Amino acid sequence: MPDFAGLLYNDAGVPRDLGADTIAIFTTATAATETTGTGSATALTQTDALGAWSSLAVADGLYDVRITDGSSVRWRRYADRVQLREIWVEEFQVVNQTDGVSNQLLLLRGNNATRAANDEIYVSFQMDDSGGGITEFGRISVVGTTVTATSEEGRIDFAVMTAGTLADEVQITGTATAPSANDGQALGTTLLGWADLFLATGGVINWNNGEVVLTETDANTLTLTGVTLFDVAAGILELNDAVRFDTGVAMVAGAYALGRDADGTNQLHLNVPTGATLEFSVNDVAQAVLGASSLTGNVVGTGSSQVAQGSHTAPAASLTAAGHAEIATSAEMNTGTDATRTVSPDGLAGSVFGEVAVQLVVFDFATDVATGDGKFYLHIDNKLAGMDLVRIHGECITAGTTGTMDVQIANVDAAVDMLSTKLTWDSTETGTDTAATAAVINAANDDVQLNEVLRVDVDAVQTTKAKGMMITLVFRLP
Repeated sequence: MPDFAGLLYNDAGVPRDLGADTIAIFTTATAATETTGTGSATALTQTDALGAWSSLAVADGLYDVRITDGSSVRWRRYADRVQLREIWVEEFQVVNQTDGVSNQLLLLRGNNATRAANDEIYVSFQMDDSGGGITEFGRISVVGTTVTATSEEGRIDFAVMTAGTLADEVQITGTATAPSANDGQALGTTLLGWADLFLATGGVINWNNGEVVLTETDANTLTLTGVTLFDVAAGILELNDAVRFDTGVAMVAGAYALGRDADGTNQLHLNVPTGATLEFSVNDVAQAVLGASSLTGNVVGTGSSQVAQGSHTAPAASLTAAGHAEIATSAEMNTGTDATRTVSPDGLAGSVFGEVAVQLVVFDFATDVATGDGKFYLHIDNKLAGMDLVRIHGECITAGTTGTMDVQIANVDAAVDMLSTKLTWDSTETGTDTAATAAVINAANDDVQLNEVLRVDVDAVQTTKAKGMMITLVFRLP
């Protein structure tokens, strides 16, 4: 049973020592019927010389206490309200005896005559420090951030003493539990960590007001935004499913990187810096190592195409050995001495081996050359169709003298001249290769098509006419 006790003083603060049975303890249900009697009292006791009284015969319950001093009677009832400045006790207990689901145990109230936003009440926790001074080590404050009737909002602040200064550290509002200042509190310590962290669907972890944000959706998707580098440091990133790359970013040449490039070529890049290699291992044993110019490995390929163990650089192809071959340029094909390069259709078409030369005997070898259009005609068949005129040369058997001999090549069907500068024989010259003014092919009119007809026009001859005329036309695919 509890020790039901109290102290009795007069108005002057002097302890009162009353006689026997002057302190009567009643249940609240019976106290109303007892004004002077003690028959229904739960317990009777008296004060001592120090004004103290107590009773060990009282069970937990609701009681009224009657104090009788001669003809004066005072009640201390359960339902009374008490105003206190201080209570000095070894242990303070507050018990609500109501048999209910939710019972108010303690009410702390501020009663300002004027009310304003951010009014607060607080509970202070104080202890003696080592110097004997009374120090406030903690405080719980309730702040009325909005006191407007029907729109009230509140906040609870928790303050602790740190390095001799009391400061708010954590606050709770209707929407968040947060540190009282940005970057002010850690969630756990290196030695004291929380067991688990549970977030609702759509939960967000936000660093520095959006600098980096990790968001979960109800599609079981984690979206990490704002990250330019995800550094696992010395750890291992283990995934139990495929890695999918969305739109990429440009590879950093000096970085070890795997990703989709941003150049729109839909390539997956596995990149290492200059001087590094790519190693392919089984059970942490290298099977193949790819460098900038070599492939080193145990086995490359399968079956009859396996490459033996060692360092391999693909050999160059030759007339007697298989290997990689470089594509020859048109100029290299023209030289015709390279035995290690291969021929491409485009390169062949652009070389002399892709050219078609057609020779026209316009005048017989002993016949004087005469002026006039249509001295010779050439039909374009499917061999020449689609080609361009790329070179032209004229030759005569006997040179003419005094003046020049000039020739134009006309495309009859296209109704255009193919030379912007005519083919010219100078005086005493048998060939046009020595002419002071070389012939120029008009690039806009140089192409020929199937079944077109070309015409040779002699526009001028020397005073002493040349004898015999041969013209060579060279065609090539564009």
